[in-house]
Amino acid sequence: MINNFSLNSSINAVVDSIERTSTGVEGLDDLLNGGYPKGCIVLVSGTPGTGKTIICFQFLYAGLKSGGKALYLSSDEPIQNLLQEAEKFNIPLKQYRDNDQLKLLYLDPSNG
Repeated sequence: MINNFSLNSSINAVVDSIERTSTGVEGLDDLLNGGYPKGCIVLVSGTPGTGKTIICFQFLYAGLKSGGKALYLSSDEPIQNLLQEAEKFNIPLKQYRDNDQLKLLYLDPSNG
């Protein structure tokens, strides 16, 4: 029989030992024990209007401010529109794109 307390302690020790990257959203970082695991790929999906783009901007900005590099793939919004939208939230993605810290790619789904 496995001691649940011992198992939970072991799991918590492993979770606590994982290096994490801030999402840029304080409450979300709290829920994720400090952010998402460093070096992982994050897929954000959901229905239209749920804030996916805004949360992605926060993820990007937090990582870029700390010196990281990022790749952003969009299949529904051209790059210029994304940059303009980010500026509305005072997130200067253009400067990170211009200094090669950020790569933005638009994948047109109608172009096979």
